[in-house]
Amino acid sequence: MRILKNRITLSLIAILALTYVWEFHVRPESSPLYTAAVSEYKDENYANTLELLERAYRIDPNNTAIITLFGWTYLKSGNHAEAQPYFTRALRLGPDLQEARLGLAYCWLESGDAMKALEHFLGLERSRQDSLEVRTAMARAYRILGDNQRTLQIALEVLEEDSQNALARKELVYLTGIEDPETWKRIRSRPLVRPSKLAVTARLRNGYFEVQRGGRWQRIYVAGVNVGPATPGHFASEPVTDVAVYLDWLDKIGQMGANTVRVYTILPPAFYRALLAYNLRHPQDAIYLFQEIWLKDPPNENLWDKAFTDDFEREIRDAVDVVHGRSDLPIRVDHAGGVYTADLSPYVLGWLVGREIEPHVVITTNLRNPGAKEFAGRYLKISDGNASEVWLTERCDFLVDYEVKQYNRQTPVAFVSWPPLDPITHPTETPLRVELRIRRARGEILAPLGLGIPDDNDMTSLDEEKISAEPAFQAGYFALSHIYPFYPDFILLDPLYRRAKDRQGPNSYWGYLQDLKKHYRRTPLLVGEYGLSTSIGIAHFNDYGMNHGGLNEVEQGEALARLTENIQDAGFAGGIIFEWIDEWWKRNWITVDFEKPFFRSALWHNDMNPEQSFGLMKFIPENPLSYSTLDSSTFPDGPRPPPEGSLPIRSLRAASDPSAFYLDLELSSPTGSEPSWSENLYLIALNTCGEECGSSRLPVGENVEASFGANFVVVLSGPEDGRLWVADSYNPYRQDIPIPGLPLITDVFVPRSFKTLFEPQAGFEELIVQTNRRRYGRNGVFFPGQKYSRSLLRYGAFDSQAEGYDSLGQWYFDKATNRIRMRLSWGLLLVLDPSQGLVFDGTDEEGEIAGKVADRIQLGVVAYAKKGAGSGWNPVQIMAPSVRGTKILEGWSIPWPRWSTVRFKSSLKQSYWIVAKAFSKLSGDSKPQ
Repeated sequence: MRILKNRITLSLIAILALTYVWEFHVRPESSPLYTAAVSEYKDENYANTLELLERAYRIDPNNTAIITLFGWTYLKSGNHAEAQPYFTRALRLGPDLQEARLGLAYCWLESGDAMKALEHFLGLERSRQDSLEVRTAMARAYRILGDNQRTLQIALEVLEEDSQNALARKELVYLTGIEDPETWKRIRSRPLVRPSKLAVTARLRNGYFEVQRGGRWQRIYVAGVNVGPATPGHFASEPVTDVAVYLDWLDKIGQMGANTVRVYTILPPAFYRALLAYNLRHPQDAIYLFQEIWLKDPPNENLWDKAFTDDFEREIRDAVDVVHGRSDLPIRVDHAGGVYTADLSPYVLGWLVGREIEPHVVITTNLRNPGAKEFAGRYLKISDGNASEVWLTERCDFLVDYEVKQYNRQTPVAFVSWPPLDPITHPTETPLRVELRIRRARGEILAPLGLGIPDDNDMTSLDEEKISAEPAFQAGYFALSHIYPFYPDFILLDPLYRRAKDRQGPNSYWGYLQDLKKHYRRTPLLVGEYGLSTSIGIAHFNDYGMNHGGLNEVEQGEALARLTENIQDAGFAGGIIFEWIDEWWKRNWITVDFEKPFFRSALWHNDMNPEQSFGLMKFIPENPLSYSTLDSSTFPDGPRPPPEGSLPIRSLRAASDPSAFYLDLELSSPTGSEPSWSENLYLIALNTCGEECGSSRLPVGENVEASFGANFVVVLSGPEDGRLWVADSYNPYRQDIPIPGLPLITDVFVPRSFKTLFEPQAGFEELIVQTNRRRYGRNGVFFPGQKYSRSLLRYGAFDSQAEGYDSLGQWYFDKATNRIRMRLSWGLLLVLDPSQGLVFDGTDEEGEIAGKVADRIQLGVVAYAKKGAGSGWNPVQIMAPSVRGTKILEGWSIPWPRWSTVRFKSSLKQSYWIVAKAFSKLSGDSKPQ
């Protein structure tokens, strides 16, 4: 037993000795690596910092300094989710570690959990809590929690100590729209001065608005523009909070000749502060406001839901208080807020209640509330109405009553409507159930209609002509409708409208305006939205060229000028153009399935989506394109010179931005001369999948292949024939599918369970989409659908500084540089989210679009020359890193461009100047004299 004990003792001594030797003589030290990591961190070289920390951590995994620096490195590089576990572990190892607690507080703040962030900020030592850095962070946390006054108190205290503190000033501006603390202190104590007698901002007389100038009423014809506040990288729920941006917009809007702006919901204080500042600087040319109160989706499609109605009436009160500069609103998810002190009430031309309500909501509301037929309020009444009309009339009356009681002021009011709910019967518009009966009678084989109420146009209505103002309402009631030339189809198809001619010729829009105005005999009528998009993609066709998309900037301006003239000639009170800026986040039915995920859609601009390009102002990258040069070249026929007349490629370069992928081919032609397109053709094989997909065999020439597989090819053979072809194994649009029972009628659709494949010998085809579906009138008249090819690439200079600029241009030859220049929109290439390299990868069993992340774009280029006496093309040059004969063994591999923020600058479209000219020609008082 003694021997055993001696052995154990000796073993323990040996272990301790070895441990001593390891710890103090053999084990590598982490401190030099940590010191180097700190140095890299201070220089903001975060990738190097992480590499050094990984090595240090392997040596000393429980070192809290290393763990904490891991957290700060991830946090500073914008990845708070990765940082949080490191700070949490460091605090477990050392509960008193101040740097770890501070880092964890910032992580919770960045994730939006302000309560947990404050818990950790308040857990810091008093000296750390009192630092300006922590106090401004706490101010932000209180703002997120809706405590505006505490936020302002902290921000003002910090600015007292450090007048240049940018973060504290940012909180002040964010909440108030005011940058100077002294100005804020002076304004915030302004008492409410309630007029002793009723003040009337504006009124309606003889179908038009009037405003008071110099003690007398003057007519004002509304010439306005809708302002959406979401710049690139942001959604409508993240509006601009910078007064300077709004002032810049208002200056340009005023210079365009507009006298009104319309906003869709409560905006940040900066907007109202900017509009007030503009109007005080331009007393003779003020810009008036239409303030909308946004309507959410009602539960169970029932507007009369009690909780929903109460919530909407709170929103009405908030909007009235905001415009009168007497509101303190917490900033909520999807809702602007702040402390509002700018009194804009003298400049409000009208209140707009609600939004475009879907027909199924109106129908459901009416069915659920059959007894709601009339309403008699103090200011408005309605007789023989439907339940939806009555509900909206009551809310309008509620608004007028609140403004009078609170501020002794009246402003004109309307609710928002649109043509699907107009009070006119349209013979070409058939309810879906009736259409299905017609189609079955013609022999079609159709699945049963599902449950629920379809959104049929012309099945129900909202008729403002039923509403009348009581004598107590001096300001008056008006009707507002959003009217576009391309939708609904009855504007395009009704025979009465198709016979209409304006000053420029046939125009069904002009016919519809006249018909609508004929119905509203008593009620002034305002077009709340009219507009046209400069997107490359088209979602709906209009027979007179005013399509939903597909207009360049000049065409957009000319069409808007025509519509502006139509609206005034029809006797409307005015019109408001949709819209001021392009908004990248917006969705459209024809592209929505190919824009995923939605929460990243504001990071890129889809040129195929018309909803993103209605603005008179666009956004372009802040910096010029950064091109990379790709210039390996092979001549299949060996060292012999290419055939006479052919133009080999000297160099190739590529670039990208949030809108498109760009390619430039420099040709060997003499400077200033056009290529001979009858003798030359150029093909670009593209692979956006990051792996083999599409087809190896290319569609031009014999035995020309790209081993990486091309899912797209661009073929350029002249200004009238530049095309993008898609491999049929990658094309989601199945075109010309015969309708069961009617083989002569075809449709385009995206099939279920479609798998993208790599097929060495796959064919290539055009990208065909269907914009206008086939329809049937009530009398059974058939209206065929419309399709178009996205594959034809429009020839035109897309560089705004180039001669012959065309905003829809997708490729052109630049004589000054001998370059063929191309832009291929991400949406055209079926990229679901270019900001993270998410590309189309088929559909699932339900038909939902599936995507996968690609790590690179691959490409190769082939130059062809015309065969001697034949009609085919010979490959004379192949540009790729590795080529054998006519086979591209390896294409260029361009790392997929990824981004999480966008840097941009604004630019007025050419249409802006054309609209300005159109506004200047409006007869009557477009601005009060």
